[in-house]
Amino acid sequence: MDVKTLLLQQWASCLDEEDWFPPLEKVLEDITLEQAVWKPADGTMNSI
Repeated sequence: MDVKTLLLQQWASCLDEEDWFPPLEKVLEDITLEQAVWKPADGTMNSI
């Protein structure tokens, strides 16, 4: 299996298939743009 196929397979798996974690598509369905780009005021770079 080539790298592109593997990555596409993993993306599809994470996007909409229920496994030991909820699918990304379901988790993000109610997240607004403002919530997605929010960063803490302390300067930490972590965000969605």
